[in-house]
Amino acid sequence: MPQQSHSRQTSGWQSIPGSSSTTSDVLRGVNERVNRAEVICRESEAIAQDTLGELAHQRESLGRVRDRVGEANAELETTNKNLRYIYLRIFTNKLLLSFIILMEMIIVGAQIYTKFFKKK
Repeated sequence: MPQQSHSRQTSGWQSIPGSSSTTSDVLRGVNERVNRAEVICRESEAIAQDTLGELAHQRESLGRVRDRVGEANAELETTNKNLRYIYLRIFTNKLLLSFIILMEMIIVGAQIYTKFFKKK
């Protein structure tokens, strides 16, 4: 049965006067739309390729930035260790200096005592 309806449609188109030009116009219009869609598809593909290239470039840039940040982080850790060592040295130097000043004060006090307060 479907074949009969198809043959009726075909014979129906042929029986309409001027239908061949209408069919040609429809086919031409469809062909133009397909061509436009193909052009748009090619343009979209070119844009996608450009975008992929740009993304690859940005990925490389981000990789370099990540590497530099890692190097900077390692340098900061080394700097922090050095600063802790310097602070420790400053503290021990201050402690030693305080001890030396205390000893000098004791020596000066003992000299003053022996010179002025000790009776001969």
